[in-house]
Amino acid sequence: MLEIHSLFCGYGSRVVLRDVSLSILPGEFAVLLGTNGCGKTTLLRAITHALAVVRGTISWQGKNLLTMGWKQRARLCAYVPQTSLIPQGVTVWDFVFLGRYPHRTLWGFTQDRDREIVWQALCETQTIALKDRLVTELSGGERKRVLLALALAQESPLLLLDEVSAGLDCQALFALFGILKARTRKGQTVLCVMHDYNIARFYADRLIGFAKGGVCFNAPTNEAFTEANLSTLYAIPITIATLESSREGSTIPFAYPTCLSASS
Repeated sequence: MLEIHSLFCGYGSRVVLRDVSLSILPGEFAVLLGTNGCGKTTLLRAITHALAVVRGTISWQGKNLLTMGWKQRARLCAYVPQTSLIPQGVTVWDFVFLGRYPHRTLWGFTQDRDREIVWQALCETQTIALKDRLVTELSGGERKRVLLALALAQESPLLLLDEVSAGLDCQALFALFGILKARTRKGQTVLCVMHDYNIARFYADRLIGFAKGGVCFNAPTNEAFTEANLSTLYAIPITIATLESSREGSTIPFAYPTCLSASS
């Protein structure tokens, strides 16, 4: 379980997260929702200790992530940021192989095992055909899938994703979330920042609303996906309508700003 208790952190003298407490169960697909600048990325950076914590605790399965060395923490937690520095002249294969670095021993890598894991991560993200290409030559969507492959190659039980779906076409987006959902079925925990609350409702087991550096709501998706929660979170009236599914007799809830219906 990921447990965060009374967390305060920010940038210099500016405190962004104030008294944040939440927990996520192993194998859950949790999505962080909220407006720009509300602290979602800051929370992910605090979990990875890329950002210093002023006060509070962050633990995984009872182990304090804030007191670990970077290698031990990387074995437990993989992070895909919004933007990432891409080294020049590095192929996709070599770049994804960097995900095995936290598992390196004094005797180096376990070559066969590490190659197998990297190959699997590339196949899973449908980037195996790109393995000999330079990462700098890839499109934005291809690069995001390669970054996900890098994170999967870490074999960390906790996967943190910051707007990894942004800019993806429809086919790539659903393929991506299919991969993540399959990972949670195998026990991996996913915490994902995103803005599309309808896609989040479809895939997430848990929705966490963030507003002004604090938790607005944190509940299983079927409890959290309400007009009241979404309207409060985004400070605009949001309506949830029911759409008919192609499956006989089934319906799908769909949320949209009320102003859209008023202007049509």
